Amino acid sequence: MGVATSVCEPWSVVFDSVLPLGLAKQGINVVVHYLSSEQEAKQVVTEAKTFGVRADCIKADLCN
Repeated sequence: MGVATSVCEPWSVVFDSVLPLGLAKQGINVVVHYLSSEQEAKQVVTEAKTFGVRADCIKADLCN
């Protein structure tokens, strides 16, 4: 089986962990994007890694 990876961009603080953690539970590696919520993004990454996947977060302004 190939390795799946997903880049997740949170739409709001309430839903920022639902998608990446759901994917991580299925064995999919995740990258969490953030602009100003670094601590929250790092927390999601830490939780995702508990499912045995690779996870990281990146800061970027994707609006411009």
